[in-house]
Amino acid sequence: MKEFKTLAQFAGHFNNEAACRKHFEAIRFAKGDFCPHCKHTKIMRFADDKRYRCDKCKRDFTIKTGTLFGESKLPMQKWFIAIYLLTTSKKGISSISLAEQVGVIQKTAWFMDMRIREALKQGRGKLIGVVEADETYLGGKNNRKYGFSKKTAVMGMTERGSRMRAFPIPDRQNGMDIKFDLATAKIAKRGKISYKALTA
Repeated sequence: MKEFKTLAQFAGHFNNEAACRKHFEAIRFAKGDFCPHCKHTKIMRFADDKRYRCDKCKRDFTIKTGTLFGESKLPMQKWFIAIYLLTTSKKGISSISLAEQVGVIQKTAWFMDMRIREALKQGRGKLIGVVEADETYLGGKNNRKYGFSKKTAVMGMTERGSRMRAFPIPDRQNGMDIKFDLATAKIAKRGKISYKALTA
């Protein structure tokens, strides 16, 4: 996954809805198409390339259905920026500041904050099956000696064809134990993940 050292760099990469949709669709359908309602793997794409219909249950859905974005009418770009800000701010960020930087009213920023924090806290239910794990670093400047100093490490975990988890890791350099809520899961690591605990 690409590293972003600054908000400007991040916003420049995800500079329109098409780029955000393409990125999120690649993550969500990484192991093939599926319906978020019944998990059937045959779906139809509408001509607008924004909606889908399940061939089995016949229900319509969007790329955001069943995710933290819900059926929000906010542009995905604003959600992406809010996620970046909330996961890279070491001292936290107020809803007022979030509203100013994302370009929404404070009430909307508060709603986004709550949605994102809730998504980061998800994981009470144990992941099962094959779970892919990867990490990336957001914000700050690289320390020439260690490379990851001053950056926030963010761990992402995906239950193939199903649930996703994402959360900041505060102490990457000291090799802290990461206690994941995993049931009978097999970890399929991506990249250079070297945490001591990748099992429950």
